[in-house]
Amino acid sequence: MSDIEKPAAGQRVLVIDDELVIGLSCRRCLEPEGHRVDCIEDPRKGLETALTGDYDVILLDLMMPGLHGMDVLRQIKAAGVAAEVIIITGHSTVESAVEAMKHGAADYLSKPFTPDELRVVFKKATEKSALIRENAALRRALEIDKGFEGIIGESRPMERVFGLIRRVAPTDGTVLVRGESGTGKEMVVRAIHRLSRRKEQPLLGCDCSSLAPTLLESELFG
Repeated sequence: MSDIEKPAAGQRVLVIDDELVIGLSCRRCLEPEGHRVDCIEDPRKGLETALTGDYDVILLDLMMPGLHGMDVLRQIKAAGVAAEVIIITGHSTVESAVEAMKHGAADYLSKPFTPDELRVVFKKATEKSALIRENAALRRALEIDKGFEGIIGESRPMERVFGLIRRVAPTDGTVLVRGESGTGKEMVVRAIHRLSRRKEQPLLGCDCSSLAPTLLESELFG
């Protein structure tokens, strides 16, 4: 494969081109490297497959009978399909390349192309796709990790709890947090502390179960 570094194996690839020979040549190039390649000649069927399938990369011809490749590209992107789209065409112009990129194409490949030319643009597309997926996963992880001061919850009752925390945290009043075991009372206390004017001071804990009832009130409230 010359000196071109291989993309990660196991990519799912869809080729939409009315010339079967193009699809077969893409398959011969990519499948030996561990990728799955589906070839469809009918652009309408190809669009339907792109919208319902789970592909990493779509190789899409521009000039096809029945449905122009640019229309297929627009519908793929409008539907939010995550696959990277590489435009392949024998009618290459600067204008059509710019138009394809404006509508979300990852790259542009002119017919006839060599296996190495295909590998180069395919590698770039898979790297971009992997980066997008990684960034999305990191954003989800950060959202889950962050929550509200470490507390995760999106329901209306939790929003009310968050509102109460915001209200009481800046005050100097004594706050009593009540709840059944395992409901997150300690997390609420820590959130109040982090939002208070005393957040730079240590948060001191006390094991109430170890205190006699007669000492509990004086220990907590002085």
